[in-house]
Amino acid sequence: MGQAKRLPFELEALSQLLRNIDDRIAISCNPVVASYLEENRDSDEQDPTSRLVHLRVRGAILRAVASLDVADPGSASSPHPSRQRAIITRCDLGGEKHAFVARSLGICLRHFYRERRVALERLTAAIRREFVAAATRVATPPSLFELDLDRIATLQLVGQFTNAYHEIEAIARSATSLADAVRAWCYGVEIAALVDDTDRALQFLAEAVEATRGISDDHELVVAAHAVDAAL
Repeated sequence: MGQAKRLPFELEALSQLLRNIDDRIAISCNPVVASYLEENRDSDEQDPTSRLVHLRVRGAILRAVASLDVADPGSASSPHPSRQRAIITRCDLGGEKHAFVARSLGICLRHFYRERRVALERLTAAIRREFVAAATRVATPPSLFELDLDRIATLQLVGQFTNAYHEIEAIARSATSLADAVRAWCYGVEIAALVDDTDRALQFLAEAVEATRGISDDHELVVAAHAVDAAL
């Protein structure tokens, strides 16, 4: 049976970062992203700017994880990129047992740990690229609604679709505007479509159309109509 070898410091720190991706304090202390957060280290945790910085860091990490699906150009070290993404998503983000994931992927533990190490190395490079390409600071902090959508994106990424559905229903029904409710329902349509859950997709689409009928403000109606059109 394969046994996990101790990871280099940087890769172990990255693994901890993934396990604690929803913990803003843990993220702010992690050496993988320390330099990116340096200028905001002394800001109040409740300050909208601080929340925005952490949201952007989290988004960069999740985009980097998603990029693992694509093999690195000219690299022979990642012949199974989608499998490497599955390992990172299920184990480091999702917390599943290594042995269980290895069995479900049809590989032995020795090979699993080799693939996981390569995946973490690739992810380190991908995160660096995300930070280098990061956009300039956003002037307007995200709304609570946008933060809720970001949380749903994480649930989707780690395969927790049932929890994502529940969150969508909750934020859609508590949205402060019908346009936001429509956006939430349409996001649910997209997620359900990813896993071929036709019944759920149609349910969410019907909710979106019904919410659109109640909108009287022209601007909100345009936003809602665009969301519904994108979900079709």
